[in-house]
Amino acid sequence: PIDRSECKCETQCVGGKSFMMGVVLEGMWAYYEVTGSHKAREVIERGAHWLADYMWVEADKGYKYSSCKAQTTGRNGDLMELMGMGHAWELTGREDYLLQPLKQLAEYGEHLPDQHVPIGGQSRVGFRLAALGPRGEAAAGCGQASAAW
Repeated sequence: PIDRSECKCETQCVGGKSFMMGVVLEGMWAYYEVTGSHKAREVIERGAHWLADYMWVEADKGYKYSSCKAQTTGRNGDLMELMGMGHAWELTGREDYLLQPLKQLAEYGEHLPDQHVPIGGQSRVGFRLAALGPRGEAAAGCGQASAAW
């Protein structure tokens, strides 16, 4: 179940959180790179599917914080989903796995972490995605979209 401090629904919701799925996707990607495990690839594909199809809020250009049924808005203040979604795009070629993070970054705008501050995956993916245009096309001089990864 979702923690009671975060779910005030009469019947407590069961589910997950977008940022945590981002952490899982990054870990599974690292494992997949080392092992080539079909099961790891399946976890990446299923996790990205859940984020893209159930947690994304197009109007807000962000992923919902949790799967609590009362949570209906997306947020863009946390970028932990982005790297995992980028890896899922690499594996599947599913366009929305790339376009959603691009939209989220565009909405995040001036709050994008400074490239000189090392904050792990968020900055790495932020600057890889920032090199891409709004439709997943490489910005001038950056080559193919996949080359940005």
